[in-house]
Amino acid sequence: MSRSAVVVGSGRSGTSLVAGLLVDAGLHPGDRLIPPSGANPTGFHEDLDVNALNDELLAPHLGAEHAASGTRLAWLAALAPTVVPTATPAQERRMAEHLRRRPFCVKDPRLAFTLDAWRPVLGPEVCFVAVFRHPAAVVRSVLRHAERDPAHFAGFDVTVERVLRMWTAVNRRILDRHAHQGPWLFVDADALAATGDVAALAGHVGAEVPIGRIRPALLSPPAAAVPPDALALHAELLARRSP
Repeated sequence: MSRSAVVVGSGRSGTSLVAGLLVDAGLHPGDRLIPPSGANPTGFHEDLDVNALNDELLAPHLGAEHAASGTRLAWLAALAPTVVPTATPAQERRMAEHLRRRPFCVKDPRLAFTLDAWRPVLGPEVCFVAVFRHPAAVVRSVLRHAERDPAHFAGFDVTVERVLRMWTAVNRRILDRHAHQGPWLFVDADALAATGDVAALAGHVGAEVPIGRIRPALLSPPAAAVPPDALALHAELLARRSP
């Protein structure tokens, strides 16, 4: 039987592609999914109830840049390493209810910061998948998303610096805190889209993974220079990939 999976990574990093592959492999993504949109035509594979729980956990910790937009853009948050959101017993019960159907696939960019709160209800059989892309590609994708849907980003100043800060905070948290607990697989979304090689992903979850949804044209190539610290972090992520 396949294992349940938690998919983490920054927004616009290919997490939807990987979650979709796992859903195609038979993992359950939830009952109330965000519908596809122009920003993600093949679907997000995120459950609205998971998003709501993560928004509740993050709300007390969002910075001043979120004052106008609130939790609507919490997926762009960049929490400090010392900030670790915790769940109330009532929230843990809601988490457990959401995860009642197994094997499941839980995916939400916010999970990089809320995973500690979810761990008590995940179960020992769960595996983790960290998905990443080059930081310049993520910057390009977020900026294009903001250009296409200005109403969604109203009240939040989307800048290159803020996107890079989010990308760095998410991936730093994954490497420094989360990847030490449980079985992890690191997936370079650009390489996955280019090669269609899902062998490592299939082996990780213990299920056959169809590749029909892989569409390389949906991923934007890097198009901007990034600072050395972001490049060094990207190199760390690349070093964690399975051979």
